[in-house]
Amino acid sequence: MFTGVSGVGKTTIAKEVADMLKIPFISGSYSDLVPETRDMPHADMIQQDASTVFMQDMQVLNLRNKAFRGEDSFVTDRSYFDSAAYFINKLSHRIAECDLDHAVNLCRMLLGQQCTHLIFIPFSANFFNEWVTEDNGKRVLSRYYQFQVSQVMYGILDLWGYKPDPNILQYVNGIPNTGTLEIMGYKIKVMILDEMNYEKRKHLIKKFLQL
Repeated sequence: MFTGVSGVGKTTIAKEVADMLKIPFISGSYSDLVPETRDMPHADMIQQDASTVFMQDMQVLNLRNKAFRGEDSFVTDRSYFDSAAYFINKLSHRIAECDLDHAVNLCRMLLGQQCTHLIFIPFSANFFNEWVTEDNGKRVLSRYYQFQVSQVMYGILDLWGYKPDPNILQYVNGIPNTGTLEIMGYKIKVMILDEMNYEKRKHLIKKFLQL
C-alpha cells in the first residue's frame, strides 16, 4: 500500500510496482470509489458539515475494505493510513473524540489485517521547495496544506508504534527511513520514500521489496 498526501505521485509509481510484481493494481482513490464526488473539489468536500464529512469518509473506508479484502496480492495507491490521517486532519476539531477514536482504530485494525508493505511518500521540506503538484481540478494545491497533512502522517507512525530498522542509518524528518509497524500481531514493513525522482523511487522500492 502506498500512502501520502494527494499529488505526490502515488498512483503512477503504484501502477509501475504492480506491473513489476505482476499482481493487480487496485485504485483506492476517493473519486474512483465514490464517483459522484469526481467533479467536486477537495476544498469544497472538506468544508461540508462535519457529519457529512464523517459519513463520506466512513463510506470510503468501507469501500476500500470491500475492494482490498478479497485479494491475496495487490498494490494500491491509497491505504487505511491515509484514511486515518484525513479523519484526524478534517475532523479532530469538529466531532466527538470517541467517534474519532472509533474511526482511527478501525483504520489501524484494517491496515494490520490487509497490508504487508507500507510505502509512505511524505510531502517533506524538500517537496515544499521543489515539487509542483499537478492540478487535476480537485486537489488542494496549497503546499502548507499538503505539508500539514504529511506531518499528521508522521504523527500516526509514532502513535501506532513505528519501530525503526536498527541497521538503517538514513533518516527522513528525524526518523529512520525503514522499519516496522506491529498491529494486533501483524507485522508491516514500512519505508519512508522521501525521493522526488521517479527512477530513483523505483530503485529504492526494488531494494525495499528485495527484488
